[in-house]
Amino acid sequence: MGRHDAAKHLSHTVVGDAKLTLPALQAAAGYTAPKDWTAHAQGERAKWNAYVADNTRVGNRPNSYAQAIGVVNDLCGPRDRVVAAAGGLPAEVTANWKTLDVGTVDVEFGFSCMGYEIAGAWGARIAQEQREPDAQTITFCGDGSYLLMNSDIYSSVLTQKKMIVMVLDNGGFAVINKLQNNVGQDSFNNLIADTPTATHQVGVDFEAHARAMGAMAETVEHASDLGAAFERAVAADQTYVIVMKVDPYEGWTTEGHTWWEVGTPHITDKDGVREKHVEWESTRKRQRRGV
Repeated sequence: MGRHDAAKHLSHTVVGDAKLTLPALQAAAGYTAPKDWTAHAQGERAKWNAYVADNTRVGNRPNSYAQAIGVVNDLCGPRDRVVAAAGGLPAEVTANWKTLDVGTVDVEFGFSCMGYEIAGAWGARIAQEQREPDAQTITFCGDGSYLLMNSDIYSSVLTQKKMIVMVLDNGGFAVINKLQNNVGQDSFNNLIADTPTATHQVGVDFEAHARAMGAMAETVEHASDLGAAFERAVAADQTYVIVMKVDPYEGWTTEGHTWWEVGTPHITDKDGVREKHVEWESTRKRQRRGV
């Protein structure tokens, strides 16, 4: 554990490699987890695995982040590196991705850095190619993040640092729209379709845009077509962009999330917002000091 995290969680601070430190602590303390706790943990894990299997199943609902994650997870190699950042994808990857090997998942969560997805993946590919040139670098990117920062697709083509970019288009900034709705607010200025000032509703051809920067690219209509597209991307010798529309409202992972403090108005004329404020404040009882 990092020094800052150890202190923040009110722990006795031990800084070291977890793989080396934990067995040493266990041996020194002579501690073994109670059998009933181990059995409980195993049972909960089995339930979670079943949830993820159903959540990522293609055809269980309209195209979703979870479906795309499940398809790629089933087809990628154990040393392929996965990158995600900002919006809904860090949570969806954290919840639904089954990590295949040590040091293969890079999720930028704490600062929600939109644009890290492609730039970060290019940097990851530069490093990865030095030791594991045959492994793939795969990044999951929303359409909002893509529009904010996509130019390192061109950088990756110029430098022949191949990466696979999954562009999952939900028509704007759907996770922020979801947060608005979750606290009783009406949708405002996050989904392009209901942005008042977006008076000329023009879609972006992400495939054509990626091709214009020298990448190979294709668009799939349904998650059932994603597997074949991903295999073509793996076989390609240069950066490959796969585009798929996902539903902005359905398909979010609803289990396994920690409590997240989202500010709500204390004073409002809207009954729905007031009700959500009371509901949100009542969940503070789930907070634990130092966690």
